[in-house]
Amino acid sequence: MHGPIRFSLTADDYVTATRLHMTREFYRSKLIKLTALMGLFYAALVFLTLGQWTWQYAAIAAGLGAVAAAIIVLGIAVTNHIMIARRSRRIYAQQKSLHDEFEFFWDETAFNLATQSARSRHNWADFRQWAEGPDAIILYQSDALFNMLPKRAFPEEALADIRERLSQAKVRQLTGWR
Repeated sequence: MHGPIRFSLTADDYVTATRLHMTREFYRSKLIKLTALMGLFYAALVFLTLGQWTWQYAAIAAGLGAVAAAIIVLGIAVTNHIMIARRSRRIYAQQKSLHDEFEFFWDETAFNLATQSARSRHNWADFRQWAEGPDAIILYQSDALFNMLPKRAFPEEALADIRERLSQAKVRQLTGWR
């Protein structure tokens, strides 16, 4: 048995975990699809406007479409960055259970999380996937539901052990989108 590790979540912890989750959701496939669609749209627009098809016009139009898509995506990303923080802070303020002190302990098969108002036990193998950012680890029970662990509350040996437990349980780690 490892732990217990006690911590209280802050609004910043909740923002960090939500950003990690939402960044994954936003960038998973939407960026590539949007860029490709904008490139095709501009290529078709040039074809319809000029009434003729040439590879040179199509390439220029597709390039302009990709640039326009990149600008739009950048605008969405900046807006999301601001909106995620605002919304997360509001949810943190509303959800009083997030203000409780958490007690986290684990063994080879599962982890236990307890607060003043709730207790839960989750087998490592029951997690669908997990992700790690610079300040948090999130453990996904489903695509929408996750447990967050602020890294500031854990010694490095404990984080290494948690990573090892997830690896042994063959829980897929999401990478490449921090």
